[in-house]
Amino acid sequence: MERHATVTLVALPPVPDADDLALLSPSEREQAARFARLVDGAAFITARATLRRLLASATGLGAAELPLERDTRGRPYLAADGHDTMDFNLSHSGALAAIGIAFGGRIGVDVEIHGTVRAIRDLVPQVMGPREAEVLSRLTGDAFAREFYECWTRKEAVIKALGIGLEFPLQSIDVPSVEHERAVRVRTGPAHEWTVSTREPMPGYSLSIALDDDEHRVTVRPIDVVSAAVPRPSDDP
Repeated sequence: MERHATVTLVALPPVPDADDLALLSPSEREQAARFARLVDGAAFITARATLRRLLASATGLGAAELPLERDTRGRPYLAADGHDTMDFNLSHSGALAAIGIAFGGRIGVDVEIHGTVRAIRDLVPQVMGPREAEVLSRLTGDAFAREFYECWTRKEAVIKALGIGLEFPLQSIDVPSVEHERAVRVRTGPAHEWTVSTREPMPGYSLSIALDDDEHRVTVRPIDVVSAAVPRPSDDP
């Protein structure tokens, strides 16, 4: 079976949509209601509803009835018979969400809106290793911001694919500096190596995609394609 991954980009609205809210589970609705700002709740609702639509398209199950559960580390998964080879991951920042679905392996996605250079320079010692910090020290302005966020999103994508959150220190993941959109191999231990690619989905944003091998064919769907089907790979050789 072909190993295929799809990442769908979603423009997030400032207010929630009633049809999106109707697709969410009771626990998801409770989580959405806890956001202090309307725009943050709207982002959560839109991203989760789109995830449900994409998973429904890929599995043939009803979007509202999808059994989405969390493992012991809190990572979401689809608890449905016959779909244990499918993995998914979601990220949103600013006005953009990214939803990754992979067949035959693990996937992690991270999208980040770029902050000001002054704000992110203080984060370098917290999230970058010595080699990465040295590379960043030679950059200024937009070049610094782009390198920082490309490196940071690659690390976050790997952490999200692993599903271990803050238990894994970001400084310990050494990410090579590469040309834009080239894939790199990132090692997180003797038994874990990831293929990570980074791109600019829109000006001022960085998106990274981590997969547990280099055999996946990756498709990135354009912004606003919120109801596109996710084709399940054929079993034909």
